[in-house]
Parts: sequence; structure tokens; C-alpha cells
Amino acid sequence: MPEVNLITLRRLRERARALLRSTSADLRPFAKADGTFRRKPDSPSIDDDVNVTTTCSCVMALAGTNNFRDFYKKQPPNDADSILKAIADAPWMSSGLTANNAFTTTLVIRTVGFLVEEDLFKKRSGDDSPIQNSAIKKWELHLGIKNVFSLAKKIKEHADLASEFLWLSLSDKTREDLTQKLSGASVLAKERTEKELRAVLALDLRRIPPTRSQRRSGFREIRSTGRVRASITCCWKRLRTDTVPCQWRSSSSRR
Repeated sequence: MPEVNLITLRRLRERARALLRSTSADLRPFAKADGTFRRKPDSPSIDDDVNVTTTCSCVMALAGTNNFRDFYKKQPPNDADSILKAIADAPWMSSGLTANNAFTTTLVIRTVGFLVEEDLFKKRSGDDSPIQNSAIKKWELHLGIKNVFSLAKKIKEHADLASEFLWLSLSDKTREDLTQKLSGASVLAKERTEKELRAVLALDLRRIPPTRSQRRSGFREIRSTGRVRASITCCWKRLRTDTVPCQWRSSSSRR
């Protein structure tokens, strides 16, 4: 390996120190009123729309440079507890990745580590950790699908534009599995068939990349345009509410 000049390393260190001195000022234009951060200074500040990865990156920068407390003095009542709760309540998606993916989850856990290391959570009486009372993550297993046979039947029939798009978005193997498993599973094999069908269907539906509007609502949507996009959005909402009620279980809480 080529040798690195000591003078070059010292200049790099001074440059890093200069950048760290302006961390708060540099991040201020990205901050939202709720204490989280937007991707760009001119990005719209939408209520309940938390950009998890951006917020985690900015929070770690503030905590790691000892600027967290001073930064949020100008934005009361925001603190580590409220920011962690906002992060936990938001869908953990990043750049088209599926919900609760390894990248976003790891980033959130690392952010919690920074906040704990800097002792930024509120002190409470008793033995409870402040993290345990700060946030509970609602974790959907298999997209929260409950009545998988009814859901699979609606997608297989693809009677409207959105359902047809979802049907065509499934892999050939998943479409074949849906056709076979809906054709007549025996009573004894129904439980196993239901479990397998839920797993394969959820896996394919997770691969449909989300848009920002769908991240806010918790639904996934094909990254498309015009009438198809609107139709798919409506399809997901109908699937979870009016058209096929009771097909989606309420989210189970995971600490």
C-alpha cells in the first residue's frame, strides 16, 4: 500500500473538525417541526411522514458531535424519547426496500445505540429502561394478511385494473401456486396450504416497490404513473378495508 503523508492526514483531520463544528447549522435547514428530518431542505414537510433513514443519520450526527441537546433546545418539546417514538411509528422503508428490511432496521438500532451512549433519554424512576417506555414497534408479519384464501382469490380473478397489475406482478411460480392451492386443498392440508400461500404471496407483494405516498399510509404501491397508480392505490386500500374485510389482521406489537 502507498504511504500516506503525515501532513495529509493532519489536514484531513483539521478538515473533519471544521465540518463537525458546523453540524448543527448544516442540519438546521433539514429539520422539521416534529424533530425529524427531511431529505432535502426544500422537501415538503408533511405531517406524520417520517423519513426514517434521513432522520436516523441526522440524529446520529448530532449525538456523535455532542450537539443533540443544544440543537433541540430551539425545537421544544422534541427530545430523544419523542423522536424515537416517531421513528418507531413510521414504516421502516428505504429507497424502494420493503418494510422492516435489514438496512433500515440496522440503522434504527444503531441510532438507539448513539442515543443511549450519549445518555439522551429521559431519566425515569424504577428499573425500567427508558427505551422500553419510549416506543413500541408495530411489526406486520407477512404484511398482516389474515384471510389469505380470500385475498388470493381476488388477486387471481384480477377483475379490475389494479388487481390485474398485482396479478401480473407476481412471479410465474407464485401465480402457479395460487392456481393450484385455490383449486381445492383438502381439509387436512388446509392449514399447511394456508401457511405456505400466505408466505409466498407476502414475499411477492413485498417486492412491489413503495412510493412516498404509500409509505405514509402503510400500503405498498407499484411505482407507476397515471390511472394505473391511482387504481393500485385504491386496490390496496380496498383490500385492507371495504372490499374484503377481515383479510388483514391488526398489526402485532413487537418491542
